[in-house]
Amino acid sequence: MATHAVVNQAPPRVDVDEYATNTALLEGVERYDAGWAHHQLHLTGQRVGAASFPSDAAMANRVEPVLRTHDRYGNRIDDVEYDDLPAGTDAGSIAPGA
Repeated sequence: MATHAVVNQAPPRVDVDEYATNTALLEGVERYDAGWAHHQLHLTGQRVGAASFPSDAAMANRVEPVLRTHDRYGNRIDDVEYDDLPAGTDAGSIAPGA
């Protein structure tokens, strides 16, 4: 049952390249001679700006990572275990190669 129309909210940001729309970030990348990273930053901006990203990110944050400092023999390993994301989610690979 609808009670009223909500008109004071910004439209959802979906299917945009968040890198390309961030003028300050673009200028900073150029100013500090990191233009070599434009292609990868555009790909990352497209992933982050995808319509499915907010729900994938929320799903990825349901279970906190677990730090394992030692194996069962007492050897130091400093390993982090992450919850496996369901197939099709992309939040686990925001910036591939990073």
